[in-house]
Amino acid sequence: MAPGVAEAEAVAGHPATRLTNHYSGLDASILGHCDNQPCINGKGLALLRETGNIFVMVDVPGGSQIRWFGDWCLEADSKENGTPVVLHKCDNGRVGQWWTPQISYSPRIDDGYQLVNAWSGRCLDARNPDWRRAPQPGTVLQIWDCHDWSRANQIWDIDF
Repeated sequence: MAPGVAEAEAVAGHPATRLTNHYSGLDASILGHCDNQPCINGKGLALLRETGNIFVMVDVPGGSQIRWFGDWCLEADSKENGTPVVLHKCDNGRVGQWWTPQISYSPRIDDGYQLVNAWSGRCLDARNPDWRRAPQPGTVLQIWDCHDWSRANQIWDIDF
């Protein structure tokens, strides 16, 4: 188990997990190199190969947050399609940080989830113009209207 994983799980009450696109096998990761807090705040996310980034879901009043290293939450700061998903300092009152996992019941997909932003009602989505094909490395994460389970860019492997 990676350092800090047990502590994250104890605080969250949910297992720590990688956030992996079901079709491509690529992991959600911070864009570019950051080693200080001001750099991380507002930083976008993209799909990369085997980054080992660990996320954990934390229940808060009003929803659940998807946290990275405990203090940084996935956030959509607008309700519009195409809004980038970024990391912001976790704040239980920021509704753009609330997410709901919805399990796939499709016979075509086993154990995949859509992650719905509770504020916008839109899904975590890999910006991929050809939604029938797996997203490529470097694909930026955004929110987009939730579609059926055949959309390669909206299905995630998680262990929340």
